[in-house]
Amino acid sequence: GDVPFVILQDMHSASMGELTGYAFIQSLPAAVTIGERSVGATGDLMPEYPDIYHAGTANYHGDVSIYTSTFDSRYYNGRKGCWESFEGIGFEPDIYCHLDYDALVADGRDTQLDRAVDYIISEGNHLK
Repeated sequence: GDVPFVILQDMHSASMGELTGYAFIQSLPAAVTIGERSVGATGDLMPEYPDIYHAGTANYHGDVSIYTSTFDSRYYNGRKGCWESFEGIGFEPDIYCHLDYDALVADGRDTQLDRAVDYIISEGNHLK
């Protein structure tokens, strides 16, 4: 059988962190993500100017022009059989688990890591 493989992600996982995690999910049959929805690559380049997104020109106050060049991050969703953009959307984890920052700071307990260990142990028991 396949050995369980876990990728942890949270609401701060972005850009190559998302793409790397997704690459493992696509190439390892037993891989799962545990955590929270990821950021969604670059998203808005500057949140205070929501119309500057991906690429193009924006003019502000008639005397400032901003030129941007980015790309729309897409991936092939093998589960749905189509290409999808995750720009500004992110990836949902296979298993949702909130990262409890208070517990992490107070006593070093990482709720996502604990959930991942539980998952690996339970799935590993099926391999015996």
